[in-house]
Amino acid sequence: MSDAPVPLWRSLVPEAAVPEGEPFGIKTTDAAESWLPLVLVRVGDEIRAFDGHCPHRAAPLAEMGAVDLEAGTLTCTWHCWVFRLSDGGHTAIEGLGLRRYPVRISAAGVVEVEVSPLA
Repeated sequence: MSDAPVPLWRSLVPEAAVPEGEPFGIKTTDAAESWLPLVLVRVGDEIRAFDGHCPHRAAPLAEMGAVDLEAGTLTCTWHCWVFRLSDGGHTAIEGLGLRRYPVRISAAGVVEVEVSPLA
């Protein structure tokens, strides 16, 4: 028997609703049922989910974010903090960044994000 927590997935929006190369904001709830703002970014056929607010001054990335698919970055335009789309890490400050959440697409074509607490 395993003591590993059961992953908690939240269904969010139809996959087709997430445009390529633009930040798409959405709110869901985390495991404690607290509001959890997320920003979704489509990169080709993949959708990635990150914290919805910049860790610097909590700017909403769905409104203040700019995606550069060629560079593979999401920039908070408020104070120019830049994050990698690959892992959410800050491009200049090691150890700082956005949490990246696991994403899957359901059989019905709905984006699902795992909101389980970090171990």
